[in-house]
Amino acid sequence: MNLLLKYLYVPILVFGVLGLYNAYEAHKEEVAGLQAEKETEQIRVRKVKRSLKEIETFKKNLEEAERNFAKIQKELAILRSKLPSSRNTSEVLSLIGDTATELRLKNQSLNLGQESKSPDYVKESYNFSGVGTFPQLIVFLERIRDTKRIIDFGQVSIKNKNNEGSRYNYLQMTNRIFSYRYSERPAANKSVESN
Repeated sequence: MNLLLKYLYVPILVFGVLGLYNAYEAHKEEVAGLQAEKETEQIRVRKVKRSLKEIETFKKNLEEAERNFAKIQKELAILRSKLPSSRNTSEVLSLIGDTATELRLKNQSLNLGQESKSPDYVKESYNFSGVGTFPQLIVFLERIRDTKRIIDFGQVSIKNKNNEGSRYNYLQMTNRIFSYRYSERPAANKSVESN
């Protein structure tokens, strides 16, 4: 029995070491699990950061698009003011006639030409002819060009006029002037209404 008591510490020591080893293994597994969770969370954090960067980029692009949209709206408002929706033939005729009279062009002739329609706008043509000096004709064209409406020139013809007995060199100008207005129902609205 003495012998048994003498070696009693060996099984206690073996069980103690075995318990410590098991505790170490459990701790090691727990650390490995936490490490795996940490790596998973880091991957998730990287994905969230990438998503945040994409959201920030999208937000910047959206803000830029909003600025561009506002700019386009302003330009569209300016364009709409130049393209009235109502027919103003008398206004255009008086604009051209008054400008020619103000510049003292001679032998003025102004006639309403054809009207051509497109899905979005109507193009009205006017035939104008008049006699004046070269500076008068240039100023006439510039004043018509600088109006608040969209007015275009087509087929401008300038010929030398018989100037016998005059100290000025008069020119005969014949041209076609086009003015534009919105159609009653633009094409974009037609496609929306038909759906």
